[in-house]
Amino acid sequence: MTTRPDGRDHETLEWFLRLRSAPDDRRLRRAFEAWLAGDPARAAAFRRVERAWALTGEVPAAQDRKS
Repeated sequence: MTTRPDGRDHETLEWFLRLRSAPDDRRLRRAFEAWLAGDPARAAAFRRVERAWALTGEVPAAQDRKS
């Protein structure tokens, strides 16, 4: 069974990507921490995004699979 992403998933992914693109941005980190504290479900959603991202590193790129 698959589930469709909801608005929270998209918002969480946006935060994840923003943090990855600017890991040293303290202002962004503070804004993220405030966002995270605003809803307990956000931490779980963020962990799901982190796990999914980590799993993509285990999948070879399409060109690598052709070899």
